[in-house]
Amino acid sequence: MRQPLLWLGGSFNPVHNGHLQLASQLAHQLSARVYLLPCGGSAVGKQLAPAPHRLAMLQLALAAYPKLHLDCRELNRSGASYSIDTLRQLRAEYGSSAHLTFVLGEDALQQLHLWREWRALLCLVNLLVLLRNDSSTPVASRPAFALQQRIAACPKPVREHIGSALCDLAGWKKSCHGAVMFWHNELMPISATRVRILAAQQKWDDLAALVPASVLQYMREVRP
Repeated sequence: MRQPLLWLGGSFNPVHNGHLQLASQLAHQLSARVYLLPCGGSAVGKQLAPAPHRLAMLQLALAAYPKLHLDCRELNRSGASYSIDTLRQLRAEYGSSAHLTFVLGEDALQQLHLWREWRALLCLVNLLVLLRNDSSTPVASRPAFALQQRIAACPKPVREHIGSALCDLAGWKKSCHGAVMFWHNELMPISATRVRILAAQQKWDDLAALVPASVLQYMREVRP
C-alpha cells in the first residue's frame, strides 16, 4: 500500500509545540510521511517574521523530530503563497498515483471558497480537515454520515462542492485525491500570537512550556 504523504501548511510564526505534536500525531496515527510547509508570504497580507528566522526555528525544532520533514518550496517562492500552485507542483513531482493530502483547519474550510482556484484542489489532493478539540463531532474512523453536520456549517459553495467527497478513514486510505476527511485534534491548542506576545515581554519561563528548548534559545538570543 502506498504511504500517505501529508503537508501541514502554515506561517509557523513561530513554530511551537502544538504544531509539532499535531504533526507527530498525524504521522503516527495515519502511518503517513508528514511535511511541514511554511509559507513565504501571506496571501492575505498578514505580517510575518522574516522567512530566514521562521526557517531557522523550524530546523531547530525538527532536529528532535526525525520522523517529520520540512518542505521549503513556498519560502523560496517570491511574493504571496497560494496553495493551488504548491499542490500542482507536488502532483507533478509525485505523479498521478501518489497518495497526497493537504491538511487544513475548520476555520480554513469555512473560507475555502475565498482561496485561489479552490475548486481545483480536490483534483490534485485529498483534504484532511482538523476538527477543533472542543468539537463533539466523532473522529474520522466513524461513518462519514456522522460528519455531515460539519459540512452543513460551511458556506453553500463549499458545501455543494465537497459534500459528496466526504469519507471515512477507510475511504481516505484508498484515495489518491478527491477525498475529504475530518480528523479530531485532541491536542490542546497553542496560540502563535500568545507565543509572540510572551517573547516580546521576555517571559521566557512561560514560553518554555510552549516551544522546544532550541527554539526558546533562538528567540532569546536572536529576537526574531
